[in-house]
Amino acid sequence: MIQLSLFLYGLITAGIYSLIALGFSLSSGTLHILNIAHGDFVMIGAYITYWLFTLYNVNPLLSIIFSFSASLIIAFFVDKLVINPLELKCKNIEEFHSVSVLVFFALSMLLQNMVFLLWGANYVGYTYLDTPILILGVPIAAIRLIIAIVAYLCAITLHLFLFETYTGTSIRAFSQNKERALLIGINVNRLRFIILGISVALAGIAGSLISALYAIFPAIGGSYLIRAMCIAALGGLGSMKGAIFGSIILGFSESFVTFYIGSGLQDLLAYSVLVLILLVKPSGLFAR
Repeated sequence: MIQLSLFLYGLITAGIYSLIALGFSLSSGTLHILNIAHGDFVMIGAYITYWLFTLYNVNPLLSIIFSFSASLIIAFFVDKLVINPLELKCKNIEEFHSVSVLVFFALSMLLQNMVFLLWGANYVGYTYLDTPILILGVPIAAIRLIIAIVAYLCAITLHLFLFETYTGTSIRAFSQNKERALLIGINVNRLRFIILGISVALAGIAGSLISALYAIFPAIGGSYLIRAMCIAALGGLGSMKGAIFGSIILGFSESFVTFYIGSGLQDLLAYSVLVLILLVKPSGLFAR
């Protein structure tokens, strides 16, 4: 029974991680941008949901729409005011990559300090639908079950979008060869915003879901950034299948490690997996 409980909790955790990792892997593998602020979009989504629920009693699941929209708006301004001018001014792609890391680091600090000024540095949280439901004899809080369903539905929707739509096909073509994508008439600037928008929107949705489970604070994004990097390294940058399997591996590992050893080793586990994969197979298990 204990093993079944750990399995179910690991599956739920993996669902949340998959949203964060899919967005990070998509932007890193396609745009070749290391978005240091990715975890902070998780934090923004979490605070939006917390704020709407505690002040206006908005259903946390409904507030996903607001987190999604806010992330897209931020992505729009980042793309138009930062990435696009930066790409034009940089002399080569290597310079662009180097400078973009610093830009996203600055964005990370900006978002964290903005939230700090608005809500303070204390841990905050709320409870919602915490009544347990028996799943195969294991009591699971209703909100955890709902979160798992929402997370995996979002992952399936992303897969269908990338492989069953014209825009998704264009994104995959762009990720493989930018110059060829330009030659066949693909609007690269539009695609870049769509990719960045999807990436941060998934992070915002994940943040909304996380806020219903854990206490949050302005610097919480760093922990989820490390997990996204770990999963991306494990599965391979740009690999959707790799992001899913990497999330499952890390989610299950954390579930069992937390129970048998202690919750304090969760971050250490993520760091250890990241270092191990980079040493053994830097391209990832499912590299394209």
